[in-house]
Amino acid sequence: MQVRAFLQPPIEGVVLQTYGHGNWPTALSDMMQTLKQACDSGVIVINTTQCSRGSVLPIYAVGKELQEVGVIAGHDMTIEAALMKLSYILSKDEWSLKEKREVYVLPCSS
Repeated sequence: MQVRAFLQPPIEGVVLQTYGHGNWPTALSDMMQTLKQACDSGVIVINTTQCSRGSVLPIYAVGKELQEVGVIAGHDMTIEAALMKLSYILSKDEWSLKEKREVYVLPCSS
């Protein structure tokens, strides 16, 4: 599977662009396992929406399942903002993976 190969080292983080509040086709059951394996191995996976309005919230079954496997909800961040925040966080070699994940969920400050 291409996605499994893509999520292998040296990849440290990825931003998904999903539907609505962070959903994707439920027929992709093997993808959930692939994402879990990636998150467990230290890849930071962010879930953003491709909609022009709204935000990613784990309020539906698929969104909750994504959160359970370790995917971080991007809330109302645009894909560009999510990618820049991820890039900044990944540059912080002195931070542990736990710290990077915790900082990612904090709101951006000006």
